[in-house]
Amino acid sequence: MAKKQRRPTLPKAFTPVPRATAKDYRTDRFVPYIMRAEIGIHEAATIEPEINDAAVRHTLHRLIGQLKRGAQIASGAESGDGSDDLIEWRIKDNLTQAFAQYGPISNTDLIGCFGVILKSIDTWTGPPLGKRGYLGHLSGFMQQLGVNVRQVTPREAAQMSLEMPEADLRDYDPDVMTFEELGDYWLAHDDDYIDLMDDFANRAQLEIDRGNAQAVLQACRALLLRTPNPSQQGELYLHIGVALRDLGQLEDSVEALQNAIELEDGFYGAMVELGKTHFAQGDYRLALEIWQREQKESGNTPTWLDIARAHRLLGNPQSEERALRHYIEHHPSSVEALARLADCTRRQRKEREAETFALRVVSTLPGDTAWFEDWAHWLRLKQQMPGYKPDPLVALEQLGRERPTGWVNLLKAVIYDERGDLAAFRRELRTARQDTLFAHAEKRYLELIAELFPEFQPR
Repeated sequence: MAKKQRRPTLPKAFTPVPRATAKDYRTDRFVPYIMRAEIGIHEAATIEPEINDAAVRHTLHRLIGQLKRGAQIASGAESGDGSDDLIEWRIKDNLTQAFAQYGPISNTDLIGCFGVILKSIDTWTGPPLGKRGYLGHLSGFMQQLGVNVRQVTPREAAQMSLEMPEADLRDYDPDVMTFEELGDYWLAHDDDYIDLMDDFANRAQLEIDRGNAQAVLQACRALLLRTPNPSQQGELYLHIGVALRDLGQLEDSVEALQNAIELEDGFYGAMVELGKTHFAQGDYRLALEIWQREQKESGNTPTWLDIARAHRLLGNPQSEERALRHYIEHHPSSVEALARLADCTRRQRKEREAETFALRVVSTLPGDTAWFEDWAHWLRLKQQMPGYKPDPLVALEQLGRERPTGWVNLLKAVIYDERGDLAAFRRELRTARQDTLFAHAEKRYLELIAELFPEFQPR
């Protein structure tokens, strides 16, 4: 539930209006600045191989926040000084060089240049390219351009003033902090350390999944009173809105998420969640409008799945198919997307295409990192197209040994129910419900099971 790219906002009443043509930053005027920023990213990833695409995305959002607050991040005085983030340090240092060589550009234009990089990350990251898909693409591109990165000697580092301050997180231990304590630490040190906001956001979602939505709601409301920062307030309203939706208070959820959007321009994460709340209200058309607006402005590829879902319930299979194909362009190995596309094309009587997509799913396993949704769609198609190895029960047995989680037992219960083995069905369902995390996510799991296996009745 981390923030997504942020730029234009959504009006509270959400009345779509004609938009001016966006400024094109992929021009000769701005490419040198984009290149210098990406050289900085490449330098950081070479220095520290553990850096992944998500860390780059987070740093760019952090820099965009600084620019919106009026900071001159490439002024020279700040470059290489005072940043605890390796990526941020190298980007600033390279942009200082770009400003010296090509002249300065406005903060607005610098935000636009970062937006180009963020869209590139969305294009290249994730399956099948992995968590460093963008960085791998960037490395190859830099090699083609003849850009080489090497480790400098201590003497060279001293001559170039390349000393990077060390972050001090001695007082920070999220494992022992309560959710509210973690929130207080984030509010106090948001400008000092990377990842605090993401740690807080991930903890909020974990607490909601554990059934503690009321506690998240109370803590976030208390934290709201302790910060005048609009960006932090927007983040808190986002979690308030998600918690309220989990508690079934949908109208209040809409209001909280609208507050988040109004507080920070282009808060795309809040726009996505607002669409989900309207979807939960049964207003699929309004949810669709919000998701389409968000996807157009942010370029976030995961939103295509939400758009496809809305089109399906609105009875627009052709539009649903287009949305799924857009998603698969970026994630060609997505089991869920391929399975939904097989179903969508079959509903349009495109049997040959449907079989092709289905075969891409059943001819292999979803993969070690696949989630419940992928395995559930895989199982559905395996039942529709028996005969392809491995046997789904064998595959799930192996998965359960590697990743003991309750949803694996739920999928095994689906198989035993179909095969008429009542005792095994009850055993697996009972085992699933003994998993604490499964118990809190059971409603979400069963909603998808009801969609894919309507004959399955947990009891």
